[in-house]
Amino acid sequence: VYVYTRGMNDYTTPLEQLLTQLGAAVSRGKQLTDTQIRLGNKLLVYISCCLAGRAYPMGDIPTDQVSIVKEEVFRCITNLHTKNHPDSESAYPHLRTLLQFDTREFLNVLALAFEEPEFNDESGVQKRQRVVDILLQVMVESIGFSPTQVGVLFTFLA
Repeated sequence: VYVYTRGMNDYTTPLEQLLTQLGAAVSRGKQLTDTQIRLGNKLLVYISCCLAGRAYPMGDIPTDQVSIVKEEVFRCITNLHTKNHPDSESAYPHLRTLLQFDTREFLNVLALAFEEPEFNDESGVQKRQRVVDILLQVMVESIGFSPTQVGVLFTFLA
């Protein structure tokens, strides 16, 4: 991650690759290993850092790149499909993976991101509404989420 972010100013490639790994593990429906849980938790921290303008694992994103990184990471997790996706891929696979991994903590990451200035102007409010619409579509209108997870979503929305 460090080489991509510091050396190549690429914050989404490692995110996409690691989300794909986590997605494969989560989709099996089996108990996650400690390594997979660590990966998921690190991804949540990485996303939170990026959306707050902080570098992972420490420091700050260069000032001239903060808004670009926030936009790219946000777009990555809310994309309708992954790059070169198979026809069988569900809508919003990265968002779905993060919600299935740890609904409460991922929604906490979003809540922190929504406090950033980028989400409080007119276009930011539209982005927030888009995410809410996607969350409802992914968690309520489809299968694969428990009543507890949906309850966590409704608490987040309240």
